[in-house]
Amino acid sequence: MRQLVLVLLFAVACVWAQERCCAPELHTLREFRTTSYEENGRTVTETEVSERAYDYNEERFAHEGEIRRANGTTERFKVIELIKRDERFFIQNDKCTKEKPRETRVDRCVAQTANFTGSYFIGDHQLECETWADNVRDDEAEGYGSFTFTRGNCIPVASVFSGVIKESGREPRRDLSVRTYSDFRKGVEDPGRWFEPPSSCSS
Repeated sequence: MRQLVLVLLFAVACVWAQERCCAPELHTLREFRTTSYEENGRTVTETEVSERAYDYNEERFAHEGEIRRANGTTERFKVIELIKRDERFFIQNDKCTKEKPRETRVDRCVAQTANFTGSYFIGDHQLECETWADNVRDDEAEGYGSFTFTRGNCIPVASVFSGVIKESGREPRRDLSVRTYSDFRKGVEDPGRWFEPPSSCSS
């Protein structure tokens, strides 16, 4: 369920020099994820639609959304990561769990270990996108990912991950996830809405 905060190496390269750049320090976006994995000998497919906020200045990140499974069930959730306070909150069905932040890579810039794999256009040469690929290894995932951004302004377009997901209380599982991004906006309106834990987290 946990979205791979893997997850997002926000950067793009110049076609010739393949220079790495970085996403804005404050931004929000919408993510649509489709995931397939094996569980108890059967293939499970689920989708997740979430809104996400990134504040690299204060090292705080949050996302909230809904998971929809092929069997018709849905699950709403919110995750708040406050790195400087060494806190992580997982809220589901008005129940809040507080724990230590996970050692999950939330890079603002493309990693030095990433490899530039190519570029392409969306539309009639109207929007140029470039793709980087890198190994992913942290507390929640281990595998290989590719990350696509618009050239020049570092707006994420899509990402793909293939590997093993490690979630607390569950056996590691093989996972294939495809993510697309939309509604990218610089800045974070109403930071309190995103980064202040609800009252249920203080009880």
